[in-house]
Amino acid sequence: GRIARLMREGMSQVLHAEFIRTARAKGLPEFTLLLRHAFRPAVMPVVSYCGPMLADLLTGSFVVESLFQIPGLGVFLINSALGRDHTMVVGLVFLYAVLLIGLNLLVDVTFESSIQGLPMGESSTASAAQRLKSPNERAWSRFKHHRPAVFCIGFLMMVVLMAIAGPWVSPYRPDQV
Repeated sequence: GRIARLMREGMSQVLHAEFIRTARAKGLPEFTLLLRHAFRPAVMPVVSYCGPMLADLLTGSFVVESLFQIPGLGVFLINSALGRDHTMVVGLVFLYAVLLIGLNLLVDVTFESSIQGLPMGESSTASAAQRLKSPNERAWSRFKHHRPAVFCIGFLMMVVLMAIAGPWVSPYRPDQV
């Protein structure tokens, strides 16, 4: 539904672009025009949508596993929380956070790599100094200026430190309740 709609809208926008008109005027076959020239720019909205969609699928597993009594990490996390197994809860939350960040990073890398070499030219916001940097330097520069990303990484580091230092700060043992 939603992905097909995004792809259709992206393709309809790209097919009206000037570089597609130029390729048609040069006599390119329609199949080649669609696959080689129109597909990559048209798939950008779909790639952007995949990160949050995968995150929704991953976090939605809690509800599905709980409702249908399917054994999985979601049920394990809920049972650990109800059983006051704080170490397991922190570990599973950290695992889910790493998976979500990894999936979003994968989508961002895919998006960045598919922007390279598009026939539309570079974006108007990219300066000459940005174009001279390597892709890793550009990604690091964008990351440093993206406050929510810096906050999330800081929060994740804090959670990891709390999980490591937790046994020393609060020596709670579930077997001695």
